[in-house]
Amino acid sequence: MSTCNFTLQTDISSINYCASGVFYVSLDLFRSMFLFSTPYIINNKLYSFVLNNPIINIRYLVLSDLYPSINPVHAMMGTSLSEGIMYADLSANQLIKHDFIFYLVKQTFNRFDFYWAINNKKELASNLEEIGWIHKNNIKQVLTTAFNSGLGMTNTITDTSNLTRILLKQIEHFDINRLNVSMDFCPCCWYTMSNCSCKDVSMNDIYSGIRNIATFQSVPLIEGDTISYFLNIDVSGNEISARKYKIILYLTNDATKLNSNIHPTDSVTNDNEYQGNITNDGVP
Repeated sequence: MSTCNFTLQTDISSINYCASGVFYVSLDLFRSMFLFSTPYIINNKLYSFVLNNPIINIRYLVLSDLYPSINPVHAMMGTSLSEGIMYADLSANQLIKHDFIFYLVKQTFNRFDFYWAINNKKELASNLEEIGWIHKNNIKQVLTTAFNSGLGMTNTITDTSNLTRILLKQIEHFDINRLNVSMDFCPCCWYTMSNCSCKDVSMNDIYSGIRNIATFQSVPLIEGDTISYFLNIDVSGNEISARKYKIILYLTNDATKLNSNIHPTDSVTNDNEYQGNITNDGVP
């Protein structure tokens, strides 16, 4: 079973960006967030016309309240999935906010060692955390729009605000077999898939398809899928070019990965003198 790299937009072609950071997020949580319902599952398939016909009975829902607090500037840049880090070392300074400060230092002084000499790193990091918090709130508003007071959306809305439809369309593009009804029983032991322990049956097969029901069900996201969005950080009134980051949400139920997200010790939430709007470090 293949995995998908989702970008929440209609154009799935390559997008230019400078670097990328990663969060590990709960697959189960995201499967609970993105839902759809339709009576038009025909011959155990969700056909393409069901996702495209504006008058067909299908509803897309995002349970926005389930979305975790994610501050993109605290995405990790020292992982094998991230790329474009300005300066890699063994310290904790490998989050996007640190990377951008290294970027400013390199653009200003053309050398990295001045990073350790500048005396306003704390203020810069705090400002970046505030920028990330605003971005987090903007993402939450996009999800709330897709929730649409619990009514969800239909095929009459084809732009990027219809997030669940976008995810299903990208599954259709990358791995259309997921839009088939999943096996209810393991072909080896004949236990239900949720109780199967056969070594030659992938755990992804439990979640690899849809269900033949007319009520709400999960979008068939699987272990290792990624959902990506972009963060553009600019320096107002400065000739230094903006730096565009790809934020990768890696969907997993692996506890080791989920526990490896870095909670920054230099978050403003650890500063007793902080009096702003940020209430947590934004790490899921």
